[in-house]
Amino acid sequence: MMDSTTSFISFYQLLMIVLGMFSLELITNYFIFRKMDIEPWKGLIPFYNSFLYYKTFYRSGWVMLLVFFPFVGIWFAFGLLNRLGKGFNKSLIWRIALLMILSPIGKLILAFGHDEFDWE
Repeated sequence: MMDSTTSFISFYQLLMIVLGMFSLELITNYFIFRKMDIEPWKGLIPFYNSFLYYKTFYRSGWVMLLVFFPFVGIWFAFGLLNRLGKGFNKSLIWRIALLMILSPIGKLILAFGHDEFDWE
């Protein structure tokens, strides 16, 4: 059985992993927004950065509200990642593998790679 010390350490470790992933997401958003010619600090505000992604790729930030509907939300979230990859001229296989399946890794590559953003 686990005692209270072990469960606290496990909770603390999980909390550190979640905070680390959240911080990594904000940092990659900062650098991706810089490449997209959007003020980079806007990438650090959690829901506002998603709004700006949807506004850029779907021409309306209100499409972001569709994420709260189960199947429609998944469709639009994958569509957003697909369009993000297209904006950086990535192939379909790259977009599926690194933006839809391994999203944190794909966003890191977009943020710190040498690709330029080109969207209509």
